[in-house]
Amino acid sequence: MSIRVQFEAQLRECSGVRETTVEADSISLRDLFVALGQQFGQDFCRRILDDQQQPRRSLLVFVNDASVTASDFETRQLNSDDVVTLYPPISGG
Repeated sequence: MSIRVQFEAQLRECSGVRETTVEADSISLRDLFVALGQQFGQDFCRRILDDQQQPRRSLLVFVNDASVTASDFETRQLNSDDVVTLYPPISGG
């Protein structure tokens, strides 16, 4: 099963890639975040997960263009060919 993950803004810079593909038999959104943290290192992990290993409140997460809430983080199972897009907080004026 392939899950495509797209990174925007600072996450793209931190990971060094625009997107990656994660291969897994079955994976939850939570497990995907842990796998991404292992793949891209501690700095990347700190940008997507807080100290309790929960998604940062300021991080926007979309699965197939549908917003995912923090309450879905633990239970949301991903399917083959899903596209997960991560948007870190963006500021400016």
